[in-house]
Amino acid sequence: MSTNKRQIIFLRHAQSAEKQAGQTDKQRALTDHGIEQSLRVGNFLQKEKFNIDLILASSAIRTKTTAQLIANTLNNIPPVHLIDEMYQATVAQLAELIQDQEFDTALMVGHNPAISMIITHFTSHEVYLTPAQGCLIEFSAGITRLDIRTGQWIRYIPEA
Repeated sequence: MSTNKRQIIFLRHAQSAEKQAGQTDKQRALTDHGIEQSLRVGNFLQKEKFNIDLILASSAIRTKTTAQLIANTLNNIPPVHLIDEMYQATVAQLAELIQDQEFDTALMVGHNPAISMIITHFTSHEVYLTPAQGCLIEFSAGITRLDIRTGQWIRYIPEA
């Protein structure tokens, strides 16, 4: 791990299909547009030379697929960890999950409202992420505990 900074990209999953009869919410897949969105995000991250060490994603089909599509577009394919607890997680639960990981640059693919709210938790910068939109947050090297207001909002991912 480097000593300069830690970066986390918090990303809302790409556009998903409406829930079908007999289907649970966790089983909702991406639409064709959601697949395109995921590939665009991955291509953006590759073009901008983000060296992602780790991807954390909810185990819901739409987040899992978003994360896998992004990972597969990167030259250095990072491990994708599917975490059941991320589905319907609170901000505190998401913060605890990321706290326990070793990384320089991580991507967390989750669900609203928590994925948008965690950005405010770490930065006081309020956002509402649309599908396949995220934010890059940086933490100083000297911070040993990623906690409320310890991050700095840097930019939207992908940039319009």
